[in-house]
Amino acid sequence: SGRLGELPDILTRLSTLVTEALELRFPRSLAPPAVAPPRVLTLMPPPSFPPRDAEGDQAQTEKLLRAGRKNDPHKADANHKLGVLLAQIGKTEEAATLIGQTVNLNPQSARYHYSLGIVRYMEKRREEAFAAFLQATLMEKAPREAHVALGRMHRELGEYEEAREAIEKAAAEAADPETFLGIGNTWYLEGDFEMARSYYIKALETDSSFTPAYINMGVLEAESNELEDARKQFGRALSGGDENPQALNNMALLDSARGLTDSSLAMFEKALAAEAVREEVLANIGTLYLLSGRWADAESSFRKVLESSPDSALANNNLGILHLVRGDTAMAAATIETGLKEAPDSHLLHYNL
Repeated sequence: SGRLGELPDILTRLSTLVTEALELRFPRSLAPPAVAPPRVLTLMPPPSFPPRDAEGDQAQTEKLLRAGRKNDPHKADANHKLGVLLAQIGKTEEAATLIGQTVNLNPQSARYHYSLGIVRYMEKRREEAFAAFLQATLMEKAPREAHVALGRMHRELGEYEEAREAIEKAAAEAADPETFLGIGNTWYLEGDFEMARSYYIKALETDSSFTPAYINMGVLEAESNELEDARKQFGRALSGGDENPQALNNMALLDSARGLTDSSLAMFEKALAAEAVREEVLANIGTLYLLSGRWADAESSFRKVLESSPDSALANNNLGILHLVRGDTAMAAATIETGLKEAPDSHLLHYNL
């Protein structure tokens, strides 16, 4: 019973120690924007078909295309058009079958191989997607999008030189800001910031309102510890009145590093309102809620992350620490152990367990 009387003091000391641990550990999680490039750089979008407009139009178009294919099931173009529509409305399995038939009917069409690559990518069948994109780029009249898609897949594999070569082939056909951005990103991921910067500048020379280039220039400045210059670039990304969530997220990270918690929270909250919830924004805002003593808000944020990304080491770790601050060591350990099952290579989780 004597030890129980000391419990409030023990919990107070534990809370102090955990707060100190948070201050030591969380800067790595909330790190300056460039620490985790895939999560803060504006990357080229994944291969996809253009979205369709109205649902009513989709249903009517699907009906017409199915009727046309029924009349001539061996016509490659009819299979392709229906397959693309089905992929656009989420029926990827049937789309893959139809576009595969299209390729068999006309194996000389680079466009059909490219479309097959998109569907395989949507199905997360990366090896087949890579093969289809590669085949498309080896053929005459290869769509420039096929070179870009192949470059993206090389980048996902960490093959940055090959990625750059593929995207540069696309740039030779059309010098648009998105392609320059992609080339700049491959240089960034190889650690050559000057070359990366030169391509981001080319993107802005092509289109001075191209927000992603300003964001990535800001990431470069943050990586170089030029934090005021980074703020200026993120500010330019926000200057057009478009509350770009990546720019807001990165600006909030800079304010967090300077100890400006209220300003950082305000920008994270704007980022959440600006787009469908993104894991890194939720994890970051949850961390600041935790550091600010807003435990219910912190728990809500971490649980939302884990609903869509149960392998998030940051969310599992911080939720565990939240339980620890509340005095529930058993739940803290269980939460971090659960996180380790999902992310067994996380040094953060091993350290805090």
